Amino acid sequence: MSRLVDLHIHPNWSLDAVGETENFVLSAIDKNLEQICFTTHIELDPDRRTIDSYHRVDNKLQLIDEQNTNRYI
Repeated sequence: MSRLVDLHIHPNWSLDAVGETENFVLSAIDKNLEQICFTTHIELDPDRRTIDSYHRVDNKLQLIDEQNTNRYI
């Protein structure tokens, strides 16, 4: 039996993506997907801070920190 899934969705927390998580969920329901997985780009390696130190929170670029990361989770 085949299952409809999408395990690679970038919501607007990623710098390279647009779209609210709720809209992706509603679209998945509309398409009868059984599973979805958000795969946001987030770089926590301190050696890459100068390259990847931001993610999008409330449609604004924010530094990656514990508070914003916990909000995402």
